[in-house]
Amino acid sequence: MYFLTVILGTLLPALAAATPVEVTTTSAAATASPTVVRHWTLDEVSRKRGVRNQACRWHMVVRQSSPVSGNSTAADVTCDFQVLSERGFDCSKVPFARTRCSEEDHSSFYVSASHNDNGFVVVLVENLDEDAQAFFGFHDGALDAGGDIAPQTSPATASPYGRGSGGAASAAMLALDDGTEADGQAQRLWRVLNGVHQMDSVKHRVDMAFEIRTSRYATAKTCFLRVYAPRGANLAKLQFYDKKCDGTNFYVSWGYMESSDAGIMTLVGPKRNMMAFFGFPNISASMFLKQAGPSAVLPCSCGQPPISNSDDMGGEKEA
Repeated sequence: MYFLTVILGTLLPALAAATPVEVTTTSAAATASPTVVRHWTLDEVSRKRGVRNQACRWHMVVRQSSPVSGNSTAADVTCDFQVLSERGFDCSKVPFARTRCSEEDHSSFYVSASHNDNGFVVVLVENLDEDAQAFFGFHDGALDAGGDIAPQTSPATASPYGRGSGGAASAAMLALDDGTEADGQAQRLWRVLNGVHQMDSVKHRVDMAFEIRTSRYATAKTCFLRVYAPRGANLAKLQFYDKKCDGTNFYVSWGYMESSDAGIMTLVGPKRNMMAFFGFPNISASMFLKQAGPSAVLPCSCGQPPISNSDDMGGEKEA
């Protein structure tokens, strides 16, 4: 209870006092969602732990179909890979970035995953050759049980953040040197903390506030957003794309995953060359967002900042 009181006593008054970035989803800028190129179904998903929980062997099959007819449009892609963790860390909770589906075939397909304190795993599948991506969500309980997991189908969209021509250039950028980590860790990790996702059905809007931590010792940066929706819209399912935070120069996209009643957040850094994603299940049941991450940062060619449909509220200048 004390923890929740602290959140209410800090983030929510700050959200009310600030003038958050206001986004009205009826505007062209706010509704420019990525193009659906296919539907991907993730089937036969399993995660088996071994070696004192330091090795997780993943298996999944990506089935591709047309977004219109639902007919198969390409061969199935089988993914078999292993995620390793250091001693004392559970491999099931370790984020990983752009792990190739198979060393032998389908080299353009990569898988990334992030984890949150609710035991919710967000899986991002990408075809780097086609700049297409799709998100899926699984609970640790189902993965740990080892039984059959129902197939999940998600829209495979053209990446909202172009990664250049084809997968070769992208694959060559898989590792990012993190100069801020004191322990010499090579992979940059971001976390989202103390989040609030408040739906106001009277004012037809969603207010969001959360903290972004970009390294273990970095000062947290607070992001505020206010998003207006058309009357009658389901606020839990409200989505928006590439909106600048008030309070910091990060950019946020927010999607909705109905199978887990989950919000999927993509953060783009101030220099627009890095991004990370996070999942928050059961957003209809609580305004509080569980801590998400650490999530491995992915390199991106995120382009120029979008033209805002509201006044630029400033925010700190990032180096």
